[in-house]
Amino acid sequence: MIPRRRASCLLASAVLAGGLVVAGAATGSATPGSTQASSAWTAGGLIASGPVGSQALGAGAPDVGGSGFAQVGACTFYATSASAGGYCGAGYGGASPPTLQAWLAGRPFIPCRYLEVPTGMVINGGAAPGGHWMLKACFANWDPQEPWGGRDLIVEIYGEWVRDGRDISIPGYMREFWAHAAQENFYPVPRISVGPTQPALVDTYTFFWTTWVKAQDSGQPAEENYRIPYNTLTQGTVYLHMRVHDVVIHPGITAMDPVHCGLAAQEFDSSAPDAIPSSQGGSQRSDCWLMYTHSTAFNADTQTVQIRAEAYWHVTVETPDGQVLRDLGDFHYAAFQRLAVAEVQTLVDW
Repeated sequence: MIPRRRASCLLASAVLAGGLVVAGAATGSATPGSTQASSAWTAGGLIASGPVGSQALGAGAPDVGGSGFAQVGACTFYATSASAGGYCGAGYGGASPPTLQAWLAGRPFIPCRYLEVPTGMVINGGAAPGGHWMLKACFANWDPQEPWGGRDLIVEIYGEWVRDGRDISIPGYMREFWAHAAQENFYPVPRISVGPTQPALVDTYTFFWTTWVKAQDSGQPAEENYRIPYNTLTQGTVYLHMRVHDVVIHPGITAMDPVHCGLAAQEFDSSAPDAIPSSQGGSQRSDCWLMYTHSTAFNADTQTVQIRAEAYWHVTVETPDGQVLRDLGDFHYAAFQRLAVAEVQTLVDW
């Protein structure tokens, strides 16, 4: 019997493979290339999506909570598709942070800045003289009537070829805005692993699992469930709780269905008797799998397919013992990665 999650066609792609990669979302999207200079800032770059309702998350998803903002004591908490955090008392932004419009005070909002490409991150594109690849990071979906752009504020990052000598500086107040956004409140991002083989093999089970890395330094490990304490001044300490409840793997093939993987924490078990999922009568406990039917070897551009992992987060404000005080809602973003699929005549050992 043929499993339902099979591929029937090949999707052309634009970025080469391995670790975390940059997703093209607008002009200047990457096409085959090379790794550039070192930087500590990497991961917000994989955030490229907006909040969704629980109806899109599948069975068992928690209900959507509030507007993304909540007041507890002297603290204002917020959550967006990129990050979550809070302002308390005399802290950064004050107990009642100003709207984006008030904060700008007539100054233009400049949504984009440029960053060096971190070591180990690959952008596909030729190395033509007279310039180099950079990451172009842009805010989108900001609301001028909400503090710091509102709950729908997202960050989109993609590769862009920048000519030598071009002025890519931004004014000081926008550096302040980015500094605020770059506080340690981005959700961690998933790094996708694939087994039992790399590249994946045609007509065999390909398993996926994730490890989590910090949003601002993808070389540092992170958790998919974490709580940050805040002193509300009037109501004691509360916790901002951010937890992932589903990771959806999109195979990058139009005719293939995505697979809901929960926390996607079950690795491929190389000590098991076979490489078949238990749902199909085998020994692998993971149900986060797909089966490709076409090789990517004939894709002249990259010889890969772009897979996408959507991480769905639920954000609440809680008491120290876990009682929910405020439900800020559900949010999600997408992380992109490249996968090569190879033809084989027989299943090989892993």
